This record gives sequence, structure tokens and C-alpha cells, in this order.
Amino acid sequence: MVVSLVSLALSLFTCIYGFVARHTRFNMSIIDCTKPFDNVIQLYIRIDNLADSPLVISSVAILDTENVFLCKLEPTRIKKTPLSMIHTPQFPINLESKESMSCYLEFPDVVNIELTDGKILALQVATNRRAIAKELVLV
Repeated sequence: MVVSLVSLALSLFTCIYGFVARHTRFNMSIIDCTKPFDNVIQLYIRIDNLADSPLVISSVAILDTENVFLCKLEPTRIKKTPLSMIHTPQFPINLESKESMSCYLEFPDVVNIELTDGKILALQVATNRRAIAKELVLV
């Protein structure tokens, strides 16, 4: 009787732990934002994978009331410094368990979005499990 109760408890623990470990959990924050041209937004963001499983981000989009603005999926030059050139990442972005990264995202053809401090920017992040809505505050 005791052995069967212990095995039931361990089986339930294993099922619950497996579900929680596979759950998509990540944080995004905006470090910097700029609008170099009237119709282009560049975000410097940090992504933290909080899950115990890898995270694959296949795209990021800004959601507006009427439009969806997808970021560039191919690397694009953002800045040229004396020592290197800074590019946007190649999608998909792969993050291992508990891994973090910072990168620039460029959104072309953006209209009617002003970048002001405290503005909430709605993003849709397409991951390997599902599309997740994130609301980030501009700083």
C-alpha cells in the first residue's frame, strides 16, 4: 500500500514537472529605441529564456490597432563602429535553457507609431510553441 502511494506521488510529480519544464517562459525588455527614419523603428532588446527547455523565436511583430509590422528576419546593418559592424540577428533566434541575449530589431514600413518615454508597445513573438503577446514599456 505504501509503495503504491509513493509511486503514485512520484508519477504525479514527474508529470507536473515535465509540463512546467516545457512551458514557454521568457522575458523581453527594451533597452533602447530609435526612429532613424520616418518609417523605421529600431529596438535594442534583451531576451531572457526562463524555461528549462530551449526557446526558438521565429519572428517578432509590433501590433498596432490596425496594422502588424514584422521585423526584418535577415541580418541588416544597424551601426558601424571603428572595431565592428552591428547587425540585426538572423531568425530564428535560438536560446538554450536559462540563456539570455541582447540584439537590435528593425521594423521597416512602420506608420503612425511615435516613440515616447512610457509608451506601451505591443509585440507578438512567434515561438516554437505558440505566438505570445508581450507589452513592453519604452524607456
